[in-house]
Amino acid sequence: MAETANEIVRDALTAYGLEGLLNNEELDLINLYQDTADLNAVWVRIKQSQEYVDRFPGMAALAAAGRAISEETYVAAERQYAFAMSLYGLPATFYDSPEDFGNLIAGDVGPNELTARLALASEAAISVPAEVKQQLEDYYGITEQDLTAYYLDPERATNIFEERERFGAAQIGGAAIQTGMGPITRESAERISASGITETEARQGFQTVAATTLQEETASEQEDITETDVALGLMGIDEESRRKTEGRRQRRLAQFKQSGGPAATQAGYIGLGSAN
Repeated sequence: MAETANEIVRDALTAYGLEGLLNNEELDLINLYQDTADLNAVWVRIKQSQEYVDRFPGMAALAAAGRAISEETYVAAERQYAFAMSLYGLPATFYDSPEDFGNLIAGDVGPNELTARLALASEAAISVPAEVKQQLEDYYGITEQDLTAYYLDPERATNIFEERERFGAAQIGGAAIQTGMGPITRESAERISASGITETEARQGFQTVAATTLQEETASEQEDITETDVALGLMGIDEESRRKTEGRRQRRLAQFKQSGGPAATQAGYIGLGSAN
């Protein structure tokens, strides 16, 4: 019976990397199993050990949040995390400790969400223009050097949906710079992104704005209109911006018609067409 108890307890510990507890005299797991024939009782005692806490650091955070998972589910999640990271070429040492995976588990980041974060981090780190990376840093403090680490940190990257929105805003902000229109504020980029306008559509709008002079005041004009105003008005995102820029366009068009000037060829005066 002693040998059987030894094998049963050893198998239970080895499955989770806790075989070092087998001969822990303070826990006395083998005798406990011999006396009770209850592996659950053995696990209750195992969970009281520091070795268990170190091996499953995410368990305490889950318990504090009123949640619980089995050790089997915990280990399965670790394996899925490691597999997803290997698919994206992360070195085996990047996230390899129980604490690393414990933070993901405690942060309620499932394997599917981790995979989505890895895809986003890979796209941001590898394939996007420098202007977009710069906007990620300017808008949200996400530097190129820590892109992957950022998206894998559940305390900083709150959820994949929010991060995709941030990434989309950074892409739009980057497009504004690339087209020559110039930088726009984070708020403006987020408004454009939230409106459903794609990066391609925004880029076309910025190109149009870059080709106009509607934001430049003449001596007779007192109302300040920025390039961002023109962009937001053109895209139909801000009614006040649309009103201001369209009013200026109409006034300039009227002035040139009255003077017989070549209004139809002046991009700065009528190049936007109707901003609606």
